[in-house]
Amino acid sequence: MNRLKAYAGRVVFDHQPKTGGSAVSAWLHEQLGGGCVSPHVDGEHATLLRQWGGLYSIVCGHVSFVKGEGLDPRYQYVTLLREPLERILSWLCFVANNHTEGELRGLVPLARRFLASDGRELDAALLPHISNHYVAHFCRIHGDGHEDEATRLSNALAALQDFDIVGRYDAMPAFLADLAALIGVPAPRAIARVNVTRERPAVEQVPDALRARLIELNRLDLDLYARAMAHGARAPAPCQRFERAAARSMSTPDVRVLLASAPQRDVQYGERVSFDLDIALERSVPALLAGIHITGSDGRLAFGINSAMLGQHFQQIPAGSHRLTHVVHALLPAGKYGVGFAFVELRPEGGRELAWYDNMCSIDVHHAPAKQALGYAELNAAMHWLMPQAAATPRGALRALAPPGILRRGQLAHIEMELCTPAAQDLTVAHHWLHAGTYELVCEGLPVPLPAPGAGAPLNFTLELHVPAAKGDYLLVATLASGGILFYEAHGFAPARVPVRVLDPAYGVRPAAISQSQGGKVAVTPITV
Repeated sequence: MNRLKAYAGRVVFDHQPKTGGSAVSAWLHEQLGGGCVSPHVDGEHATLLRQWGGLYSIVCGHVSFVKGEGLDPRYQYVTLLREPLERILSWLCFVANNHTEGELRGLVPLARRFLASDGRELDAALLPHISNHYVAHFCRIHGDGHEDEATRLSNALAALQDFDIVGRYDAMPAFLADLAALIGVPAPRAIARVNVTRERPAVEQVPDALRARLIELNRLDLDLYARAMAHGARAPAPCQRFERAAARSMSTPDVRVLLASAPQRDVQYGERVSFDLDIALERSVPALLAGIHITGSDGRLAFGINSAMLGQHFQQIPAGSHRLTHVVHALLPAGKYGVGFAFVELRPEGGRELAWYDNMCSIDVHHAPAKQALGYAELNAAMHWLMPQAAATPRGALRALAPPGILRRGQLAHIEMELCTPAAQDLTVAHHWLHAGTYELVCEGLPVPLPAPGAGAPLNFTLELHVPAAKGDYLLVATLASGGILFYEAHGFAPARVPVRVLDPAYGVRPAAISQSQGGKVAVTPITV
């Protein structure tokens, strides 16, 4: 299947042992590829998300929950259950018959003795694997696993209700249909079996004593499974966790909003944005809480925060006109957003809402266009052609005589340079701009031919260059080139590395406009206002 786009959601497939999870993971890899689906991983929930969540859309593995951490609201969760006695018997036979004595951390002989003795010989190391696994696993999503039996059972059932899809092993096609709908692929008729247990009897075929022992060890799991199936194994259609909020508008005579404005409407991803709010208080307010909320075009809450959450306390605010400025960084998906504000008076008996307004101003967030490339990953790439004569002049250095420190975005700049090199052939100097810190290539400058310096004497010249159009911290790198395509850093030449902070143009000057290109130089005309 040729997929033109990678799956863009976030899913955790919580694989319970011997429920067909390995086969499901293999099918996910087949549908979405290794770039979207993690390898099978084992570990604590939060650790796995930190380690693998940023790399893969779907994290598959044996997940461990600890200390009531809950499910991460950024992810959708999927799991698959199997009738407890069938699952435990399959696991015991898989350990005993599919592995040698020295494998699985010593569990193989323990499982064999347990089966051979009809459950009488049970080692403490084996017990957690074959006794109430489901309850012990799911109850730790809402608790710490040390509660009484009734509480652990209740916590486990509540946790299952939080999952987006809970499937049944004996109804695998229905589970796969739900999962396929979630990730946007056709539902399969069947999937290949993986890690099949060898030589295992059905539960009805094992001796009565062994069956009774398994029931005794799994009373809570049997109860949980029965209750979960009574609720229906197929979850409702996977839903967005951040639901649409009902539109609100309320005010009191105590506060009036005079003006709400965003100085800039079109915003680049991550850009600092300020919202100015002019209000009039009809009376003094001893303690005031102020908040901002940002909603997407679909009405769902994207972000909300208030002064108390920021650790700020507005106290003894007098009557009269005031301006409140909210500052955020627009780390938002591309799209249009409405911005609203709220005010609450804090009293000893509780908070009293003074005003709540939705969509008082708006912003449109844009993302920089992706670089043209193939594949699902975005990598920094560059090519340098190595010419045979490159190694002939490996030495020398280039430096800026008066590093500028600060330049204005879009302007034409001139930097005095000094070149020391024993090279005798024709020389060319080239420069490129890198983002400071990440060293990501921003742009390449045009190469400029230079005369060869005299024997043993440095060559002074002026490097004319165009400053990047965006504000930020950059590293300007100037170096020698041969034919405009060879950089000498790898051959002992020391290029000039100049840290530069790029700011907005000074008042009354707009960024320079490119008017023409002549003889390898760019002519730039500043536009005054």
